[in-house]
Amino acid sequence: MTKRFEQLIYQFEKFRLDVSHRMLYRDGREISLPPKAVETLLALVARRGEIIGKDELMEIIWADSIVEESNLAQYLHLLRKTLGERADGKPFIETLRRRGYRFTADVSRVVPPEKIVEATEAENVPFLAVSLVSSAPLIGRENEIAEITRFLKCADVRLLTLTGVGGVGKTTLALEVARRVRGRFADGVFFVELAAVADPEFVASTIASSLGVKETGGKPILEAVKDFLREREMLLIIDNFEQVISAAPQIAKLLAADNLKFLVTSRVLLHLSAEREFVVPPLAVPSEKLSGDCPQTVADNSDLLAELSAYEAIQLFVVRARTTKPKFVLTVENAGCVAEICSRLDGLPLAIELAAARIKLMSPLAILSKLEDCLKLLTGGARDLPVRQQTMRGTIAWSYDLLAEEEKRLFARLAVFAGGFTLEAAEAVAEAEKKKNGEMAKKPAALNVLPFGSNDFESVISPNISASPFLSSLSALDGITSLVEQSLLVAKEQADGNVRFRMLEVVREYALEVLEKNKEAEAAQRKHAAYFLALAEEAEPHLTDAQAAEWLNRLEEEHDNLRDALRWLSRHDAESGQKLVGSIWRFWLFRGYIREGCEQIEVFLSRNTSADKEARTKMLLGASYLNRLRGNFELTRSCAEESLALAQQTGDKKSVAFSLYQLGLLALDGDNVTQSGRLFEEGLIFAKDSGDRQILAMLLNGLGEFSRSQADYEQAGDFYRQALAINRETGDLARQVTNLINLGATALSEGNSEAAGSFYKKGLKISSGMGDVRGAIYCLEGVAGAYWAAREPERAALLLGAAEVLREANNLPIEPADRLPYDRSIALVRDSLTEKAFADSYAKGRKVKLDEAVASALAQTPLAEITGEKHLPNKRSEAAIAEPMNLE
Repeated sequence: MTKRFEQLIYQFEKFRLDVSHRMLYRDGREISLPPKAVETLLALVARRGEIIGKDELMEIIWADSIVEESNLAQYLHLLRKTLGERADGKPFIETLRRRGYRFTADVSRVVPPEKIVEATEAENVPFLAVSLVSSAPLIGRENEIAEITRFLKCADVRLLTLTGVGGVGKTTLALEVARRVRGRFADGVFFVELAAVADPEFVASTIASSLGVKETGGKPILEAVKDFLREREMLLIIDNFEQVISAAPQIAKLLAADNLKFLVTSRVLLHLSAEREFVVPPLAVPSEKLSGDCPQTVADNSDLLAELSAYEAIQLFVVRARTTKPKFVLTVENAGCVAEICSRLDGLPLAIELAAARIKLMSPLAILSKLEDCLKLLTGGARDLPVRQQTMRGTIAWSYDLLAEEEKRLFARLAVFAGGFTLEAAEAVAEAEKKKNGEMAKKPAALNVLPFGSNDFESVISPNISASPFLSSLSALDGITSLVEQSLLVAKEQADGNVRFRMLEVVREYALEVLEKNKEAEAAQRKHAAYFLALAEEAEPHLTDAQAAEWLNRLEEEHDNLRDALRWLSRHDAESGQKLVGSIWRFWLFRGYIREGCEQIEVFLSRNTSADKEARTKMLLGASYLNRLRGNFELTRSCAEESLALAQQTGDKKSVAFSLYQLGLLALDGDNVTQSGRLFEEGLIFAKDSGDRQILAMLLNGLGEFSRSQADYEQAGDFYRQALAINRETGDLARQVTNLINLGATALSEGNSEAAGSFYKKGLKISSGMGDVRGAIYCLEGVAGAYWAAREPERAALLLGAAEVLREANNLPIEPADRLPYDRSIALVRDSLTEKAFADSYAKGRKVKLDEAVASALAQTPLAEITGEKHLPNKRSEAAIAEPMNLE
């Protein structure tokens, strides 16, 4: 057991800073400060006497956001004003020009004795969240935070739903509550974002992904999540539930876990019996009496100015305005107008931020006059909508009306993107179709695909439709820049330095309505599908070569867009849908979306279009490959047989060989060894005739599998080496990993643990480098077997634990055909150690990072350095080495 400080207080002169609750007290009385101001003070106090540079301080306070330097200056000014001067007349916070800031007062740490509690080594409470879209600090909300926290403390409150109009700040409030209460939940607080999830069927898998829960043994993913949560004390935040409200019964099933609580944000209730509602109110705004007629009410009235400044809505307006105009201040001249703006916008945070963003080009009086016109325009909207939603529509419509005509069309077309987009994608979708004979073409032809990166996306849609660039006088970059500046788009810099854009969901909803009203939705969705089909086809040949990691990451980033493209293609262009799934099935394979891949392909399997047999053949081969891994052997066989028939009809020898390879593996899985050998040999003939070296290597690998099943290890090794040589020649990294894993398995079967370890380690270097998580897992498990055979069972146990975590985190359960040898390997390692020694090593393996696991597997890091302990006792088992698993 270790000691944990549940409550820590810093004391300096007459001030006390409560670290746990992020509260500042002066002479025992609480001082209300914005959360980011408290974080700024805490960062300085915790490093009393040290100089903290401006950039470093901003990184501490806004680790996941890009904000203006004026934000920091604002909080430092507020802190200096709040703290005043030290007893000796010197400032508490010293500014050192061009160097940074320093807290100068003496600081003592106070830990109340009753607040020291016992904690285990697993004390680090997990907390998973996402960066907030807005970089503005949370203003006010202390009453709401206290009330929500009180609800969460109640034993009978299991499901608390934060409801309210879009833009009221439900997500921001939920995350702030989570930050403050996370220590109350032993297994942590996890954030699940549903904003990009349009299909209720994906809710369970999205929750599972956030928790690191993966499907196993064919068990439904919802049941796997339910099992995972059963014994855990956890808070789950489910964000943006309204668009998947039919999935509410899934939440009810998960509530079977006694110690689980849900905090849900949604515009509508889930209507579950366990549900409690908390209506998130707008920010406080001045009464009509205080705001009055702008601006005469406040002029020459400093007391009224101070009173208006205390309102949360006005504070938010000022903070947001300063991000675009750092010198903006609330004065007696403009305070009345600002107060009226906030009142007219009902105190809705998003609406206020959109209004304040205009301060760079417009005065508060000019904003108010424009806002009044907009509100009048939309008060006659649909009466069945909530009043505040009508006001929110007015806010977005007002911002929309400020756009130039070309910007408006760009704004609407960008709404087709789910989960964000790049500049290149925006350029592809933003082009408009040119009228033919004075009218827009009614029924464009099926999609034709050009190489990705081409700007001629109009010919992708139809050869019969000419096009002129929509962005004739407005470049996509200029248009997007304008939309970002007007808070209709959010820009976020990625790790690679590129910028990705996205719309807030409430803004996207409005933009989609505009798109429908303009009768451009179909054209935009078609271009969206065309772009991502082109992207997928460009990515396909690189998913197994040296660029695999880059392309797999790119597809991962566009996963929601790919899903939307497939959904649209399933209704409008099944042939192009088959092309898309045929191009990305290896992405699903390598990144662990095997079940999703099978389900997506199944949508198109029944759409037997005869126009493109090559595309259907490729899709069928992907279907057979993925379904075999899931143990769906009947569908595997039917897909492989259909792909074989189609390939024979078209004379596609490469696909004939691939189909025979799949059927050979299927026969091997079914213990029909003789038939598998014949199928591999027949496939080898077609592979040689096709002239495709990669397919030839694949069939040689299949013959190696056949030989190994016959215990002909010498012959198996020969086939694997031939395949490996070809794959090195062609640069096929993924199949090199396969060959190395199989060579390692063969060496283990021959009792040569040293050679086996060498093969597995080479495979691990390649797979981890290219982003092939599935291959890396097999290599880690293979190295574990080699270490066991080399009398290092403690390291083997550690690697098996690390591999299990990777399987869970990447949705890669043990495949049915591998279950028996996997369980046997676990048993052998367990028998080689005492029960406690095995449990300790295995548990420590589950905690190590991927790079640490790889380092241990490659013997680059001593086990003691990873575990922090000396080697565990070795109780060598005399059992035979288990039959290793094979990757294919």
